[in-house]
Amino acid sequence: MALITPSGTIAPAVYTKIKWQKYETCIPMSLSTAMDRFRAIKVGSDYENFSASYIFGNGGYEWGMYFLEGVQNCVSYGSPRWDLVSQIFEYGSDETNLTNSKYIYNNADSYARANAQKQRFSGYSRIDFYNGNAVANAIRNYGYFMFNFRISNNFYDVGSDGIVPEPEPYIPPASAMRTLSDGGSSSGYSGANHSIALIGLTTKNGKPHWIAQNSWGDWWGDNGYCYIPYDWGYYETSIDWALESYSVYNNSVTSFVPASPTNVVAQKNGELSALVTWNTSLTGAMYTVFASNISKNEWYIKGRTTANSINITFDAYASYKIRVLSSTDNIYSDYSNIFNVAMMNIIPWAWLYPKTSGQGFNITRAEWIAFCNKINEVRVAKGLGSYSFATSITYVDKDKPFYAWIFLQAATAIKDLNIGVANEVLGIKSGDNISAWYFENLKNALNNAI
Repeated sequence: MALITPSGTIAPAVYTKIKWQKYETCIPMSLSTAMDRFRAIKVGSDYENFSASYIFGNGGYEWGMYFLEGVQNCVSYGSPRWDLVSQIFEYGSDETNLTNSKYIYNNADSYARANAQKQRFSGYSRIDFYNGNAVANAIRNYGYFMFNFRISNNFYDVGSDGIVPEPEPYIPPASAMRTLSDGGSSSGYSGANHSIALIGLTTKNGKPHWIAQNSWGDWWGDNGYCYIPYDWGYYETSIDWALESYSVYNNSVTSFVPASPTNVVAQKNGELSALVTWNTSLTGAMYTVFASNISKNEWYIKGRTTANSINITFDAYASYKIRVLSSTDNIYSDYSNIFNVAMMNIIPWAWLYPKTSGQGFNITRAEWIAFCNKINEVRVAKGLGSYSFATSITYVDKDKPFYAWIFLQAATAIKDLNIGVANEVLGIKSGDNISAWYFENLKNALNNAI
């Protein structure tokens, strides 16, 4: 096809999260980015991100996906919000390997599949990358164009300016002249293909460049973006660098955003159960309650209800964080506030030997180490890391002075739990007298955290 130069510039309608692919998932990454962008353009916020794993699990292979198959599957099936099918979201995506992605797709429940239908593409059209005006029109109209191409070796080395260099000539060995079976590793072509989201048009060095949102993390290129010359690879005829590329669109994306639940509170009401309540202004909405161990970001659905409260159960003793989504007509809100609740089975601390006013410290090495261990037991259960106490015999042993800084380690470690350690206790310094109630304050503050 003849090269057509695009006219004008196109500022991206919105910026969404940069993804980071860890597997052969550039196609589901690009297509889920399209869904993110379609929704964000409508509502003015990228509060929703859609599942790359669901797309990958629906037609993926160990080596990746076919471009057209991925597009057509998104026309037929869409993809849901990541948190309806996955537990972990990092680097802009819920991406997992093929085995896990197939599990995610095959085991998605009716709520997830109903939400996925809302993201179904209305249609698509194949457009030649070198038809600059047609590509520009797709970006102007929909905010996205799926550019698929062969990766040149120098594409991996795009610098912080984000400008993509022209591919180097592809010179395959004689054995690969017809089949390209070795991927052309001798020069030019890397042997891999890629899919990337074109989201705008700008001018670099006096030439039109497409603004592209990649899926290699925000540390690649210009904070995750790059700028591709409109004629990239056109004049390097040793191989077809541009592959089949597509305009995709969704004409039924809604601007409606349900109101988020507010004032979410969780109260322990059983050994491993809690009552979660919230306020709502909606009528006839569905509420989905999520919980994660407080030290992680692995969110599991714990229940759904049309009421404004629900009893949920847990599998293990720990502290958890809770959040809630509302949904109407299978459209979901932004997250509620997060509320923490402790499901712990920790025996409260009691000093082994009484700390009595007017008497000696009466603290043995074994007792102090046991106290430090109890502090760390509570800290870990609360999602904090273990405190590094100094307990060697160099500092803590019979006939050793009881150092102020040793005492302050315990006070600080308990204070991290946001429980009431007295200011006098925190202000102790070398040479001060330590009263018996200081020890009682530490004990009571620790037990209040349990």
